[in-house]
Amino acid sequence: MWILAPTDALGDDWLCVNTALAQPRAEPLATGQGLRHLSDATLMLPAAWVAWHRVNLPPNSHRHLHTVVAHALEDQLLQDLSDVHLALPAQAQAQARQGQALWCAVIEAQRLNTLLAALAQRGLHPSRIVPELWPEAGSQRVHWLQGPETAQRVWVRDDGVWAEPLGGTGLPLATGPAPLTVLAEPALLADAQRWAQAHSLNTEPALQPVAERIARAGQSPWNFAQGRYRPRHPGLHALRASGRWLLQAPQTRSLRLALMALVAVQVIGATTVWWRDQQRTQALENTLAQAFASSLPNTPRLDAPVQMARAVRQAQQAQGVPHRADLHALLAAWAERLPQLPLTQFRYQADRLQIQGLSDAHTQQALDQAWAPLGLSLERSPQGLVLRAIDPEPPTSLPAQVDRVLALQAQLTALRERTPRAPAQTRMAWQALTADTPARWQFQANRGILTAQGIPSDQLAQWLAEWPALAGTSILEAEVSAQGPAGWRVQLVVHLPPA
Repeated sequence: MWILAPTDALGDDWLCVNTALAQPRAEPLATGQGLRHLSDATLMLPAAWVAWHRVNLPPNSHRHLHTVVAHALEDQLLQDLSDVHLALPAQAQAQARQGQALWCAVIEAQRLNTLLAALAQRGLHPSRIVPELWPEAGSQRVHWLQGPETAQRVWVRDDGVWAEPLGGTGLPLATGPAPLTVLAEPALLADAQRWAQAHSLNTEPALQPVAERIARAGQSPWNFAQGRYRPRHPGLHALRASGRWLLQAPQTRSLRLALMALVAVQVIGATTVWWRDQQRTQALENTLAQAFASSLPNTPRLDAPVQMARAVRQAQQAQGVPHRADLHALLAAWAERLPQLPLTQFRYQADRLQIQGLSDAHTQQALDQAWAPLGLSLERSPQGLVLRAIDPEPPTSLPAQVDRVLALQAQLTALRERTPRAPAQTRMAWQALTADTPARWQFQANRGILTAQGIPSDQLAQWLAEWPALAGTSILEAEVSAQGPAGWRVQLVVHLPPA
């Protein structure tokens, strides 16, 4: 912590003490150049600038403490209260609540304003303002101080602080257990010794350098930075002062060079890493674009992994490749989990099995089953229950998206290289499988629609479980419902390979 002590508020005669040093010393700051190197500061006011008054307060006067103190001192100050600054001790609220007497420091506001303005022009905003000397209980000291124009004696006792010129007669010594202590600056030590001998004092004046007295003031319990002089942004001021000290102080030149070198290395390293990341990202983007364009030409790329997965699924259905989202796979999973609840009505569309006709108890029983280990999900819908395969989590990072697209591209390429079954052979296989049943076929460009009623249960089970493998195709849609003893009503939509 740095402590500034002005010897002339209107000039540039300042003293500065760094209390962080092992042996603090006071140094003059010519034209204030040294002020810009201060990281934090406590301003010390000379003893002659501060007047001390003892104020007796009534109990419970803490709510309007400042007004009560100002009214009590109005007759003693004999000047407008707006021209002075009143500073109270830290424990003033507690003392006022109990109705105790307290000390009040009075400083001329114009003098303090001039001093703070001079510091602000140098970019310094003190966080604390402390007195050079202050009343102390059980103390009796006399300080020999060298002022800017003349030397003086300053008495410090438990009943106040008084200053007098060296030629004065002196205050009467206070009676009490506290011995008198005489402290003098080096240039006034001889005068203090003669004064002590002339007054037949039993104490020997002690030497007190200016730096020691200023450093002791930094430990004062008083802080005059109150009210309008309270720092509004002390943390910001300290940060700015620290920055100026770091950027301008001669003793931080080696640190600045080291920081500049460190910043340069960091900038070069960060730039290199950024360039490598850009190159890697661009290479991944190119790989993703090429894989998508070669697999799905003339298709706008919106979400490559999702679009590629949809293309693979369509190719699997066209080739009749088994998949866990097929109708027969979902029905087998239901039979494994709930063999006691055979289905009587269901629909299959877009890889989802919609189950209908269940009671509330059976619905809850189905929802309580563990479907996740089978890779499935059972959810409630307005029409009943929906059983579907759980889709894999979509990749979020670019490398994961590229890996996913490349894997799907390999699957799609393998599926497209397979020789598809001829449409005529597929239709003949379908008609042969349903020749002995009351089924009616309707063929379209890429699908066949089967409609039948009165299908026995064993025949329906064979169609749903064995038909995709025998016919080499996939069931795209299905609507099945039980008709009692008359059998089942069935409508199936199966994929027809292209010509």
